[in-house]
Amino acid sequence: MNSFRIDNAMPQQLFQILTKAAIESLSKGDILQGRVQSLENGMLLIKLLDGSYFTAKVPESFSASPNDLLALEIGDKIDGQITAKVVYISNGSDASTEAVAGTNPEQHGQVSSSSIGADNSLINAVLDKLSSMGVKPSENLIQNTMKLIANNSELSLDEAVFMAANAIEPKPEMFKLIKALSEHEYKLSDNLLNLKNVLAENISKMDGAAREELLKSLSVSQALEKLSEKMEQVLKDKSLADSISENVRALLTKTILNEMSGKTENIGAKSLEELINNLLNADKKILSEVIPEKLSQDLDKLEFDQLVRIVHDTLEEVHTSTEKLKAGGEKEINSILDKLFEKAFFDTDADKITRQNIKDTFEAIKNIMEFSKEVLSRVDTQSFKAALPVINEVDQAFRFFAQVSTYDAMMQIPLKINGEQTTGELYVMKRKGKNKAINPNNFTLFLALNTASLGCVEAFLNSRDKCVSISVRVEKDELVRLFKENYKVLYDGLMKKGYKLADMKCRVIEEPRTGILNAQENTREYLESKTRVDLKI
Repeated sequence: MNSFRIDNAMPQQLFQILTKAAIESLSKGDILQGRVQSLENGMLLIKLLDGSYFTAKVPESFSASPNDLLALEIGDKIDGQITAKVVYISNGSDASTEAVAGTNPEQHGQVSSSSIGADNSLINAVLDKLSSMGVKPSENLIQNTMKLIANNSELSLDEAVFMAANAIEPKPEMFKLIKALSEHEYKLSDNLLNLKNVLAENISKMDGAAREELLKSLSVSQALEKLSEKMEQVLKDKSLADSISENVRALLTKTILNEMSGKTENIGAKSLEELINNLLNADKKILSEVIPEKLSQDLDKLEFDQLVRIVHDTLEEVHTSTEKLKAGGEKEINSILDKLFEKAFFDTDADKITRQNIKDTFEAIKNIMEFSKEVLSRVDTQSFKAALPVINEVDQAFRFFAQVSTYDAMMQIPLKINGEQTTGELYVMKRKGKNKAINPNNFTLFLALNTASLGCVEAFLNSRDKCVSISVRVEKDELVRLFKENYKVLYDGLMKKGYKLADMKCRVIEEPRTGILNAQENTREYLESKTRVDLKI
C-alpha cells in the first residue's frame, strides 16, 4: 500500500448542494460522511454523523437507498452553488463496502481496492474514526493516515488516525510514546522519579567544585524561597510583606551568590544582620531602593527581631548546605533534588490548591528539564549516553502533548494525593465550532486517576452553566457503592468551587479503558447514555 487516491467523478456525477447553511461552512476538499435518508425526484437528503442534515441535487443516473453510508468530497462552485462528488458509497442493509447494486464503482468516484491498494473497509474505518474524533476529513488527511498505516506496521489504525489528525511527527520515538499512552503504560510521574535518580547518580560522581558550581544557585534559590514564606508569616500587612520579601530576597540572592563566587568578602551572619537592620531602619535613600515609599509608614509595626533571625537562619542554612555539597554528601544532593522535583507535582491538598496551579507545575517541569540538560553538559560521554534516553522521554512527552489539537487540552499531570505521588490524565473536549479559550462555566472533560486505595478512577464530567453531570467508573463493585454512599463529599467539594452537582452515575470500568484514542467517544457515550442515573439533585 504505497499510495492513496480519490478518483475524480465524471462531470455528470457532480452533486449540487442546496442547503444554504452547508454552503457557508464548507470548503473545497472537505469530505462529508453521512447516511442517506431519502432520494426522490433527483433530490437527496443526507444526515451527517454529527446529526445535521443537508439536501443535494443529484444526476438521474445516481441511485441509493435509505441508510446507505455516503461520503462526498466538496468541489468548486458552479453558478453560485457548491458541487460535490461521491468518494464512496456502501450498502446500509449489510454494511458492505461494495458499490450500490447495478452501478460501477468508478462511475460514482468510489474508492476501490485497485485505486489505493487496499479494500474500502479500511477507508470506511478511517473516516468513521475521524468522525468519532470530531475531525473534518480531507483528502490530504486521509492520505497521511494511509501512509502511516502502510509504512508503520506497529501502529494500530486508531493510533495512525490520531497521529495524522494531530499532525504528530512521524518518528519512531513518537510511535513508541503513543503506543505507551494508548496502552496506559506511560506515567509521567514515574519518568520524573527516574530522571531524579539519574541526575542524583551523575551529580554524585562529580568532584566537589563541579557539584558546588552546579547546585549552589539551586540551593540558594530554595533557601530564599523558604525565607520568603517565613517573611510573609512575620509581616502582617500582605502588600508590605510581598514588597519587602521580593526586594530583600533579590538583595540577599545577589549578596550570597557574590560571596560564594568570591566576588566579595565573606560578610558572615553578623554583618548580614546589620545589613537587614540598616535596611529596615535606614534613611529614606536606602529605603527607596527596596521598599515603596507609600509603605514606609508601616515599618514601625514590623517585628524586627523575628525578621533578622529568619535571615540569619537562611544564611546559615545556605553555608551548611554548600559545605556538604563540597564534601559530596549524597543526602544533601538528594535533598536539593527532592525540593526541585516536588514542585513538579500538583498537590491536591485543598488548602494548597489556591497557591499552586497547573501552570506552576509545568513551569517547574520546564525548570527541571533545563537543569537536566545542564547536568548532561558536564558528564562524560558514557554517562551522557546512559542518561539521555530518560531525559528525552520526558521532553518527548511534552512535545507530544503540545501537538495534540483534537482536544482543547490533553496532558498528564504529576499529582500528590495524600502524600503519594502519582499521575493523572486530563482531557478537555472541544466544543463544536468553538476555538476560543476553555469556558470555566461550560466544558466537558475526562479525568483518570491512579490511587493507592481506590485503584484506577475514571471521571467523565460535563458542566453547563456551572451545573455538573458526572459519570464515574471504578474497578470494583464495592467502590461503586462507596461512591454512591459518599456523594455528599463530591457535592460539597464542587460547591466550594462554585459548581452544583446536578446528577451522578457510577459504574465498574469497562474494557477497553478510556484513554487518548477513545476519550471523546466514551465521554459522549457515558454522559449521554440513557442508562439510569444513580443520583439526581
